[in-house]
Amino acid sequence: MEKQTFHIEGMTCATCQATVQRAVAQVPGVKEVSVNLITHVMQVEYASTLKTQRVVKEVQEAGYGATLISKENADQFR
Repeated sequence: MEKQTFHIEGMTCATCQATVQRAVAQVPGVKEVSVNLITHVMQVEYASTLKTQRVVKEVQEAGYGATLISKENADQFR
């Protein structure tokens, strides 16, 4: 299992949060997803065979933006 953190753009309400969470949760291989409306952070635990780009694509198709938070870019999301 892999665990990644993403910055989510465009969420303004609890419905937005639920939409993103639902979209990612339905992706085959996703074990757990948690979206925080206040911090705009999503944590996803998924099978190692699932590519990060698929998670980003699902968020984009739901109408929001997603950026993988890595050690190199973590400061810009604090």
